[in-house]
Amino acid sequence: MDMDNFRFHKYSFNAVYFSLSSLILKKKTWHTATNSLVFINSYKMKMSVILGFMQMTFGLVLSAVNHYHFKREISIWTEFLPQIIFMSSLFGYLCFMIIYKWIYITANDVAPDILKTLIYMFLTPMSLSEPQLFRGQVKQDNWNG
Repeated sequence: MDMDNFRFHKYSFNAVYFSLSSLILKKKTWHTATNSLVFINSYKMKMSVILGFMQMTFGLVLSAVNHYHFKREISIWTEFLPQIIFMSSLFGYLCFMIIYKWIYITANDVAPDILKTLIYMFLTPMSLSEPQLFRGQVKQDNWNG
């Protein structure tokens, strides 16, 4: 393929950019907003938490496959299972709250701070200092904490 004569059609390139940007939930208008730096930093932190959770889950699944291959069944019950339960109940719930907040909370709603919610889940169980993210959150937080 001759790369010197290779050109993008402007409409196809915009369609690809639009579909990729909507895939990762980021719009072009945030680049010109006055609070773009705050938004982009918050967005990158939340994406890092979600990608880190996926990477840790993949690593735990690989360790389970390794234990199974070397016929260490006791390690599956004593290492893998407690690790996956703890990680899923804490970081899986955190990822759920991030995605739920992205989908259901609009700019007009009072959005709770996810980090404070996670901290107060352990410090003061059965109570919320922030507004609830979803109905039944106190029961869910008590079950996780």
